[in-house]
Amino acid sequence: MVRLRYAHHVHLTNKKQ
Repeated sequence: MVRLRYAHHVHLTNKKQ
């Protein structure tokens, strides 16, 4: 499930920004 991994990455980036 790459979608789950991608979503996790986006969430982390969003929190950092």
